[in-house]
Amino acid sequence: MYLIDSNIFLEILLARKNKEQCKELLRKIKSNEIEGICSSFAIHSIEATIERLRSLKELKVFIQTIASMEKLLIWHSLLADDLTALNIASSKKLDFGDALQYYCAKKFNCRAIISFDKHFDKLDIPRKTPEEVLKKQ
Repeated sequence: MYLIDSNIFLEILLARKNKEQCKELLRKIKSNEIEGICSSFAIHSIEATIERLRSLKELKVFIQTIASMEKLLIWHSLLADDLTALNIASSKKLDFGDALQYYCAKKFNCRAIISFDKHFDKLDIPRKTPEEVLKKQ
């Protein structure tokens, strides 16, 4: 299983340079070729970004798309998890969001964190780009 970071979705939504490889990764997750997990925190962060930069119509499309991805596990943290992530943030010098993503990856024994965020490079779980993961398929 791989943790899917919020920037994978944002690459697509904001039409950034890596959007095609991100789309392919999400297609592979939707077709159950790759197991993925994402935190509800990341989903809510993306929702806030879409609402701020785009429209409620696009937000609805995003939510419907995520809801249709039955093979993408969404992890909902508890307050105890958030407190653990805060401790990780301090010890690993991460912001809260990255610490929560890392904690989720650890909790679910993820093989890697799929992200373009280099803050994950200094951790004991490898960071992979979508392209790196797709090459192994």
